[in-house]
Amino acid sequence: MSIFMPMNKFRQTLHLSLCFLVFFVLQSFGQGADPVWVRDYVWGGDSLDVLMDVIEIEGNNEADLTFLNGGHMISPPSDEVKIGTSGSYDFWVVHSDSSGAAIWSGTYGGDSTELFSQIVEVSDGYVLVGSSISTPSGNKSAGTNGGYDYWVVKIDKDGNKVWDRNYGGSEDDFLLSAHGLNNGNVLLGGNSFSNAGGDKSLDSYGGSDYWVLVISSTGDVIWDLTMGGSDDDVLTCLFEDDGVFIGGYSNSNTSGTKSENSYGGYDYWVMKLNELTGSLDWDFTYGGIEDDYLDVLLPHPHTSAIMASGTTSSGVGGNKTSTTYGLSDYWMINIDSIGGIGWDLTVGGTGNDVLTEAITSPEGAMIVGGYSNSGISGSKATDNNGGYDYWILKVDTGGTVYWEKNYGGLQDDTLQSLDMRCDRGLYLGGHSTSGVSGDRTHNNRGYEDYWVIRLDVMTVPKFKESDHCYGMVMHFFDDSQIWPETWEWDFGDPASGANTANERNPLHQFSAPGEYSITMVVKEGCQKDTSVTQTLNVWENKIAGKADLGEPQIICVGKELELSNDPKVDLPDDVTYLWGGGETTPKITVDSVGKYSLALTSGKCTATDTLEIFPCPIIFVPNAFSPNPNTDGFNTEWGFKGVGIIEFEMWIYDRWGLLIFHAQDIDEWWDGTYKGRNVQQDVYVYKAFYQGVASNQQSKVGTVTLVK
Repeated sequence: MSIFMPMNKFRQTLHLSLCFLVFFVLQSFGQGADPVWVRDYVWGGDSLDVLMDVIEIEGNNEADLTFLNGGHMISPPSDEVKIGTSGSYDFWVVHSDSSGAAIWSGTYGGDSTELFSQIVEVSDGYVLVGSSISTPSGNKSAGTNGGYDYWVVKIDKDGNKVWDRNYGGSEDDFLLSAHGLNNGNVLLGGNSFSNAGGDKSLDSYGGSDYWVLVISSTGDVIWDLTMGGSDDDVLTCLFEDDGVFIGGYSNSNTSGTKSENSYGGYDYWVMKLNELTGSLDWDFTYGGIEDDYLDVLLPHPHTSAIMASGTTSSGVGGNKTSTTYGLSDYWMINIDSIGGIGWDLTVGGTGNDVLTEAITSPEGAMIVGGYSNSGISGSKATDNNGGYDYWILKVDTGGTVYWEKNYGGLQDDTLQSLDMRCDRGLYLGGHSTSGVSGDRTHNNRGYEDYWVIRLDVMTVPKFKESDHCYGMVMHFFDDSQIWPETWEWDFGDPASGANTANERNPLHQFSAPGEYSITMVVKEGCQKDTSVTQTLNVWENKIAGKADLGEPQIICVGKELELSNDPKVDLPDDVTYLWGGGETTPKITVDSVGKYSLALTSGKCTATDTLEIFPCPIIFVPNAFSPNPNTDGFNTEWGFKGVGIIEFEMWIYDRWGLLIFHAQDIDEWWDGTYKGRNVQQDVYVYKAFYQGVASNQQSKVGTVTLVK
């Protein structure tokens, strides 16, 4: 959701912002099937109804899926509006079943204006957040501290109000984003024009500032924090993930709590806070020379990266490297753990393209959405139906666009919310002035209605295997264009005694050559099981386990070795040879150390083996040394040097047989001391045992003279 609007709609309605905390697995990114339009839903009265958020709730299967739609409206009782407003705009929430029929609806507000932002689901109901300028009236229990205040309404699962609270200072404070914390508290964020006073503990830094609060499950303020520079700073999104990450847009230069200058106009401004105290860990600014409006921050839980998405009017410049296509475009950037940009991507047509929402899919790709009046142009490949349309794309974490879709009628259709259903389909939520036309199948209720589209994303299961030869352990890989929650494999091989598996990428060894029917059953969320069966020919394998180059060997300087497969192994008549160096003969001659490989092929199967050749073990030992580092600094320690040594042990004795020094590593040398004291000049006896790879143990006995 966004407060940035194209010029012909600017400030007609306050469009608010939401950040989702979405956990995902960062592994292979399958393209995924394109979404399929299933149906659309419309709710409204005979005036203005502006949907800002949609979430799926309840149920684990298609039969009992329901969803909750929240926004603000000014309609009197009519059509789906059962209770009209108490003043101007009020919060309006509709709980619907999968057919679109209303289970209940609730209107919440006072005698003036309430602007809705977001639904936060909690264990015992829902927290509705937004902004209000009403006095105590209607079902609003408290007036404002001055101008607009943050307004939070707790309702139960049937829509009954539990409590409502106002938070603000003496000027306007707009609540734009919220996030439920693991401990039951709720994180609130938006922008504030107020100095200290009321619920606000810190003065403004200038213009509007970021204002963050943490409230308890009963609405009490735990802490609040004001962040900003000397100009305007608008917080639009936040999430919790090993700290509190908040973002928005700012045109402030370095001042107040902002550490970097603007690149030009508004820029993305992102920071990390300590979740217990609210203290600032870091902040960074991202943008080009024109306006850049951040709307969504998403964490990458299996990396330390963050995805920031919003709307840009900037071309290449500042720290923006991707060009613009029209008046405004979607702009996505990947931010690493220290604030650097991994990549940035701009997508759009020649008109206005305004990004309002983003979520992640289970396999790790990102789905972004907003509204667009661009036709096919720039990087936009789908045409527009008239006015503004919903426009969504799927983008992987490397910045590749998988698919894009455009949905709308003849008039303006403004996407504000995306929600992934439990079956991996999507809800697209927003508001529409279109009648029956294009993708909209319902007549207008009034001037503007809530409009939700349901999309299905079909499961396309498939798999591949690593080998087809009998006697080999085969590795099966789920290659689906999805990220399922469960896998069930049947290898069609009951004689193996291990015919099933539940891993994503299982191993299996077949009991005999032949043809097998392999079935993989996958399930995504609450969708029905989806299966695929493929035929696998397990080939007869005459070569399995027959590649054998023997044990490691040694080679001495000036010598040669002949390598061949173990002559005791009976090979089939059609066997062919391929050595790592390209030779195709049964034997090769080598004269140097290194790794050598042989591949034997018979029919469609291959067996391989590798042999490493090491150097002959050779040692070098001096016969004297002078441990006087304070004079010349040379030849101050004594010991062995060697080539190809893997085991070593040495003892040094004086002329009376006293053990002076003992080493078990060839790199451990004697410094001419015994028990920390220098020994006298004399001749000392040593004994050493050493061994190389593939060689017998050898010994060396001799003397060394210590000279002072």
